[in-house]
Amino acid sequence: MEQWYKEAREYLQHYRLYHKITGMPFNDSLNVGKSERIKRLEVWCKQVTGAVDAIANPKLAELIRDEYIIPGGGRKLAQAKLNVSAGYYCTLRKQAVREWWRLANELY
Repeated sequence: MEQWYKEAREYLQHYRLYHKITGMPFNDSLNVGKSERIKRLEVWCKQVTGAVDAIANPKLAELIRDEYIIPGGGRKLAQAKLNVSAGYYCTLRKQAVREWWRLANELY
């Protein structure tokens, strides 16, 4: 597997956890505000979804959303929605991840 593909998928796989962390209720009883780390995670999550939204081909964007972004998503859901074979799905996923990775690096 190519290095860029490994890195891109790793970034996408971290999205759900980071989004869950940033979506937790924030209690600012001490008036200190959100930590810098949480703020960076929020920006990172917006960059991930911004690059997905910028993908021109709606099928590829939806594949990324279904496998990596939406809660409860995954490969089975994405493949079922596309109604394609496992081999063709892998080809489409690689195209989608390549496009997302390119946009993520260009836009941010």
